[in-house]
Amino acid sequence: MVRSLIITLAVLCSYSNSLFGQYEVKVMQYNLLNYGNNFGSCSDYNNSITYKNSKLKTIFAHVKPDIITVNEIAYSPDGRYVNSILDNALNVDGVDYYKTSDKIKGNASIGNAVFFNSKKIGFADQDIITTEPRITDVYKLYYKTPDLGVTEDTVFIYCFVAHLKAGRDDTERRRNAAKSIMIYRKYKQQDNCLMMGDFNLYTNQEPAYKMFTDYEIEDLNFNDPVNAEGAWSNNSNYKKYHTQSTHSRSDCAVGGGMDDRFDFILISNNLLKDDYLKYKSGSYKAIGQDGSFFNRSILESNNSNMPSSVINALYNCSDHLPVYLELTVKPKPLTDTGGTTDINSSFKQSIINIYQPDDNTLNINTDINDSYTLRIVDATGREILFKRTKNSAEKINISNFDKGIYIVNILSKNRSFSKQIAIK
Repeated sequence: MVRSLIITLAVLCSYSNSLFGQYEVKVMQYNLLNYGNNFGSCSDYNNSITYKNSKLKTIFAHVKPDIITVNEIAYSPDGRYVNSILDNALNVDGVDYYKTSDKIKGNASIGNAVFFNSKKIGFADQDIITTEPRITDVYKLYYKTPDLGVTEDTVFIYCFVAHLKAGRDDTERRRNAAKSIMIYRKYKQQDNCLMMGDFNLYTNQEPAYKMFTDYEIEDLNFNDPVNAEGAWSNNSNYKKYHTQSTHSRSDCAVGGGMDDRFDFILISNNLLKDDYLKYKSGSYKAIGQDGSFFNRSILESNNSNMPSSVINALYNCSDHLPVYLELTVKPKPLTDTGGTTDINSSFKQSIINIYQPDDNTLNINTDINDSYTLRIVDATGREILFKRTKNSAEKINISNFDKGIYIVNILSKNRSFSKQIAIK
């Protein structure tokens, strides 16, 4: 006998208790030093991914990041290198919730990647900016508040991940890449943006840095969370923020000791003041850097704030240190649209029909023309289904669904539509 399916609009007028609290997102950016890409002085002997994974495992277990972006991971269409990190450095020792983007792109031997704690963070979309010598990836993520789609709207986070050209004499090539990134921002007009990566910058007066922080449209500027602008290179006044090099001698890693600030997470203007997503003041740091050493290997420091196992892992994994910050998330009311119409109003004609043709199937037909995220959660907030699709007709197998109340949530173009369903 076909079970009846009762469909009602979700009650959206009351706030969840969690609305009065806030949540924390730990963000980490790391140059992995030719992960899976051996050439020149890098070999299986001194740069094997098995060895690197063991060190990454130690680092990740210590930091426990929710969002991880990386540079210098080998490009492979089958995703073998990102999966290697997932399977051997993140989803280990009982952890099973880290994921990566569903698209792997690249135009060079090494590129970028993103990993995220899927209990807290969802993947919405990915784009690229054509920059030289390596593309810049833009990852659109969102925070999964407990009552997302019921009483709370989502908060999107845009991670721009770049690896600018190295070399003191390549300032113009870095500037050109930064200009392409800012033109993209000008076109897209996004808030909640993190500009992340290995920028290979020597001073805040470089054209690329000025492009990021002093753009022609002031509202699009990025900001240094610690306001540590200056001539960073070989300057002990900035040793607390130096991220390269962890080694004093060169082999696969670049030597020279800690004397450059190459790695950054810059933040968009609104993250300094936004109600719903905000930089946590004082949280920015270079992991493993306490400012007690300069022009030396990190093994030569006496960092009492960091376990020796983590210091050794940082040394043996890369010639860069990861940079880190925290964001605070305040749940956003689903009805809060900044004074515009109800957030669901533009979708009321998009949901054409939801019905159950048999005991095992839930059909969802829409007239949404672009890609959207389909999510189903049960009455406890547990995620039952999550998928990214462009299909106007979706057939969901519900044969294993228990009887009860579920929320069907659709996210598209920064909007959210939700319906409550009861399966009897």
